Amino acid sequence: MPPRMGSLSGLKRWKRPLKANLNKYPNSSHQVSKQADIVSVRQAYPTLGQPKFVTYNGGPWKGRAGKGGQERWVDVYIDPVSVGEFSTDQIDQLVEELKTSGYTPLPGMFGIGGPYVTGYGPLGNSLRTTVFYFDRSSQPMAHNVAATASRILSIEAVEPQFVDVSDVQQKDIVFLIENSGLDLQLYLVGR
Repeated sequence: MPPRMGSLSGLKRWKRPLKANLNKYPNSSHQVSKQADIVSVRQAYPTLGQPKFVTYNGGPWKGRAGKGGQERWVDVYIDPVSVGEFSTDQIDQLVEELKTSGYTPLPGMFGIGGPYVTGYGPLGNSLRTTVFYFDRSSQPMAHNVAATASRILSIEAVEPQFVDVSDVQQKDIVFLIENSGLDLQLYLVGR
C-alpha cells in the first residue's frame, strides 16, 4: 500500500524495499551498455576472430585439399576496367578451349575470407594480359595457356610470368597462392 501524503513513516517503509531492489542490480545500466557495445562490435565485424580461408567469387573455396591429383586449375580473371572489351562468346570459347586442353578454368575472383573479406585481382604485377604461374614446373602450362588466350582473344604477345611467393610483399596474396591450389592465373587486360 502506498504511503499517505504527508506521512513520513509511510515513506520510509516504502523506501526500504526500493533501496534493497536497487542494491540487487547496482550495475544494470552498465551491463546493458556493455551488452549494447558487444552487439555493436558483432554487427560491425561479424567475422572477427574467424580463421582466414580462401574464397572464390565470394564464397568459401575448397582449396588445395579439394584438388584432384591431375587437376590443373586456371583462374581466368578479367580486369574490371577491361570487362567491356571482351565478348561473352570470346570468354566462353576460351573456357571451352581450356577445358578441352585438360585444364579446369575458374572464371572470376579469388580472395580471402575469415576475419575480414577481400578479393584480389591480379596475383602478380603486370599492366597487360599475362599468365601468372606459381611453380617453376608450371612454365610449359603457362606458355600453352598464353598461346590459347592470344589466339582466341586476338591479343598479341601474351606472356607467362613466374610469381615467386618469397618476393611477394602482400602476405594475403602469398596465403591465397599457397592455399588456393591454383596452378595459373590468366589475367586479362583490354587492348
